[in-house]
Amino acid sequence: MRPEEIIGQILGHYRLIRPLGYGGSATVFLAEDINLQREEMQFVPTSITIKKGDKLTLVDDVAVVHVISNGRWDSNGTQRPAIEPGAPAVQVQFNGNDQQSIGPFNTTGTFHLYCTIHVNMNLTVVVQ
Repeated sequence: MRPEEIIGQILGHYRLIRPLGYGGSATVFLAEDINLQREEMQFVPTSITIKKGDKLTLVDDVAVVHVISNGRWDSNGTQRPAIEPGAPAVQVQFNGNDQQSIGPFNTTGTFHLYCTIHVNMNLTVVVQ
């Protein structure tokens, strides 16, 4: 399904407004938190599965700054920086209209990445 085809759909408690950037198998969307009635940015999908040894390429094709790190936002909107055992250390900044490769992911498991700027912008990477 193309990102444009899911505009307006509700994912969890987010209504997808418009795609902001594409990368690999994920798209970053501007989304409205329908519970808090505010706009936020989201990875869509919020989880991606890759093979052991793969790198993940994230593309920021709009003029929006993102800082992606190991960790996640919790359900209360609090940053939880953490690096899981076996995860590559991630601390990359996007300045808009650029891309970064993360990894390789050499250990199987589930790893969490988040944008330290945009509340609730989480990405789960499952490595098989």
